[in-house]
Amino acid sequence: MGMISFLLLVGISVSPISWSDDPYEMTFQVILISGMIISLLFFIKTEGNFYKTLFITLITIYLYFKFWVFPDTAIMLALFAITPLIPIFLFDKLGFYIVATLNFILGPASILIISKTDLRYTYEYVAMDSFGNTLNFIAIQIILVFVFIGTNNRVESTNAFHKEIQQAKQLNSVGQLAATIAHEIRNPITVVKGFAQLLDQEKELNETENFMYRPCLRNLNIHK
Repeated sequence: MGMISFLLLVGISVSPISWSDDPYEMTFQVILISGMIISLLFFIKTEGNFYKTLFITLITIYLYFKFWVFPDTAIMLALFAITPLIPIFLFDKLGFYIVATLNFILGPASILIISKTDLRYTYEYVAMDSFGNTLNFIAIQIILVFVFIGTNNRVESTNAFHKEIQQAKQLNSVGQLAATIAHEIRNPITVVKGFAQLLDQEKELNETENFMYRPCLRNLNIHK
């Protein structure tokens, strides 16, 4: 958390844009970074899906924003391309689907717009090889899809394994409880059985007494 916050703040401090040159863009960056730090902090504390979704949304907007604001920095296209890595790291399936879909659409569309308009003079590194950049961008998205599939399968396997462990623990607890209850029931039954055996050996019982304890003997598997 501290490292991410530090890197984001360093990104602002080394930015070629200053408050005097463009206060609106700097203010927007500060708002985005503050929102990312706060949402990430709350996500770590609460593990709530809302804060995770908010963090993914803000960092996606931030990376898209950096791509368009810094036309002379070629690395921004790469950061744009690997944006779907964020939901992969946070194990957010829906977030990945949304961000990856946006990238598949916005990435090639952005390169096409830049190469066909006057923006090609601003984003020279993109327009210089627009076809190759488009292929590379799409290839990165495909690679990220396979990374997501592998990661998601591993996470689901781990979750299923944990569920099996929990079920085994619950079954073990139920078994121990059943054994304890059976033991507690068997003790008084043993005492009753002992007295019934003594009565079974008694020869001077009248008919009424025999009628009363015979069912008990039959239920305890004691036969005269």
